[in-house]
Amino acid sequence: MGPRVIRDVAIIGFDPYMRDGAAMGILFHANNSMLLGNNLAEQRRDAMQAHESAKEETLRIADRDVSYIASRDGNLRSYYAVDDDYHLVTTSRRLVERFYEAGAGAGSLASADEFQEARHTTPLARDDTIFLYLSTAFFENLAAPHYRIELDRRLRSIGEIKTLQLARLAAQAEGVDPVPEENLADAGLLPHGFGQRADGSQLLESNGALRDSVRGRRGAMVPVADVPVDEVTPAEAARYEEFVRSIEAEVGQFVPVTVAMKRETSPQNDAWDRITTEVRIARYSQTRFASWINMLGPPAPVRVAPIEGDVASAEVVVDALGQPVHLFGGLRDFRTPLIVRQGEVKAGAPTAEYIRAYVGGFPRPHLLDRIFGVPTGPFDDRGIARNDRLLDLWLRRADDFFLFSFKRDVLLEVGPQLAMVEAERPAQIRLHVDDLTDKEVALAVSGLGFMRARATSASGARFMNSLVTQLQVPADEARKIGEMIVDGEFKCPLGGEYVLVEPLARNGEELPSPDEAAPAVVNADDAAERKLWASTAVTPENRFLLTEIPADYEMPLMNWFRGIEADITRGNDVLAAHAELDMVHLDVEPELDESGEGFKLPSLRNLFGFGSPDDETNQPAHAADKPLKD
Repeated sequence: MGPRVIRDVAIIGFDPYMRDGAAMGILFHANNSMLLGNNLAEQRRDAMQAHESAKEETLRIADRDVSYIASRDGNLRSYYAVDDDYHLVTTSRRLVERFYEAGAGAGSLASADEFQEARHTTPLARDDTIFLYLSTAFFENLAAPHYRIELDRRLRSIGEIKTLQLARLAAQAEGVDPVPEENLADAGLLPHGFGQRADGSQLLESNGALRDSVRGRRGAMVPVADVPVDEVTPAEAARYEEFVRSIEAEVGQFVPVTVAMKRETSPQNDAWDRITTEVRIARYSQTRFASWINMLGPPAPVRVAPIEGDVASAEVVVDALGQPVHLFGGLRDFRTPLIVRQGEVKAGAPTAEYIRAYVGGFPRPHLLDRIFGVPTGPFDDRGIARNDRLLDLWLRRADDFFLFSFKRDVLLEVGPQLAMVEAERPAQIRLHVDDLTDKEVALAVSGLGFMRARATSASGARFMNSLVTQLQVPADEARKIGEMIVDGEFKCPLGGEYVLVEPLARNGEELPSPDEAAPAVVNADDAAERKLWASTAVTPENRFLLTEIPADYEMPLMNWFRGIEADITRGNDVLAAHAELDMVHLDVEPELDESGEGFKLPSLRNLFGFGSPDDETNQPAHAADKPLKD
């Protein structure tokens, strides 16, 4: 609609639980309230038409009329509230109440001292692309009794749905009648008393789908903030007390966090974007990690000069008995002798033989002497000596610099470049990672990346195959049932598609390709003849055990990452981080998908009915529902 209609927009909410139903909404500040209101009303009407069970009603909230549209399946749950030029569309009734309370001046975020301080240090004039503020009250609400106890109940409900689905599959495999539910308990597939809850909620079933009688179906549950918690059990109270003790021991007090991000053209290359990010944690002294932060020295206006040939480097200023000491290190470019061993990518030689790196200090810190010990041999004319006490190292003295490395030639390369130069900003911690596209180390990064991506790809196939082998699910139905259990879709991170393939024959030779193979065999007595799930992106030799790294594989990171500079500064009870990421420019305008729905946010899709309309396999409570137990 553009700036003529909308002055500003924000995503607000009580929690980040996007997976199953967050208490979040979109808040608009209108330049033209009439046009904005008409547009939102039209979108909501379109959503109603897409959901046959959707109904609209007018609710009275905070003595205001609020439009509420909802469908039976929970895919559409949308409150629409207006206060002067502010328009809120949200999934949560409680968020509507806070919207009007804040508008009346009760607990407004804008009136909080910590928010005013954050906006003073990160003003609107900066024109940040994204501004994120997590208040103390936000964290305290997440840790409050209502949120923690209801979250535990929600997770238990989701766990019971998955457990019951698996128990029924196991019963079918073992020839046990899954109805009534007591049969599953008698067979040892469910515990006796399964599904009994103190809050009175229960699992309901409609058309073979399970849902919670209070919270709704998985993926579109009623927000935590809208579910009442009137009473708690002694066990729930004890778990919450333990949670509070763990928060006090590990976190301390909650403090606000501010994040500001800006996207601009990189000064290094017009074809790159530079994403500048600033994170600010105020009053960090009230947290448990303050003792670690206080080990840092004062912010240093100088830094170790960048060393040519470094792929990555780091520097930390510590307080050594009242004297600031710069500890630094760098990783030089090198080619890793990667091999495949026991299904994993590993180096074919000891680390000390191939890694090219160094660590050092300025001025010479006694800390390194304590760790590595004094030299075991004399210094030569280059100021280099051997030290094989703790590790097989070389060390070098260069003025007030002290260097250690596994490789003597690394000290010869780095030593002459050492110098202290003025820094762009005072800081205590600095990090640099170079563009890896033209580096030899890129081979190692891609190799390790392939190992992790292949393991993730294999985990999806392994889960589907386990349903076939352990629960005797028909192979061609394993994906559908598996995705129902996890309430999601299996996506191969290598970009392939999951398909049924023939395993290797007993003699080790590959059987015909999936296109030429016969239909899947599901005889449990002959697993060698059964088809298995695998990704098309994985070559046959890598499907069930990693045997080689494809020569043409390139980690997706290499396609866009072009370097990062970051630093952290401590001062005036504020911990601030600054990072500049260079990346290949990507057009971020949303593309319409086949449904024409365009840009969608997880869990906010049901504001305008972006879920699957009236999915009869995921119905909430209505006349056809029946409890699992009377």
